[in-house]
Amino acid sequence: MTSEKMKIGYLIFTTGSLLKFLAVILVIGIVDFFVAQHLFIHTALSPFVLVALNLLIYYLCLPWIKKGVTEIEK
Repeated sequence: MTSEKMKIGYLIFTTGSLLKFLAVILVIGIVDFFVAQHLFIHTALSPFVLVALNLLIYYLCLPWIKKGVTEIEK
């Protein structure tokens, strides 16, 4: 089990998917910064909106992140 996890981690690191993941985190941070400036003033539900927005961005970008791993495994 541990060797499988290490293999997956190695594949993610070597295919550049780690950089894609970090890019997605950066995009989420930038979007949060601009959205939070407007939402925190207007509503108390903004933390929930930010979490939902973060999950949406992450799941939309997940296939793009995993693409390199599946190409190497084939």
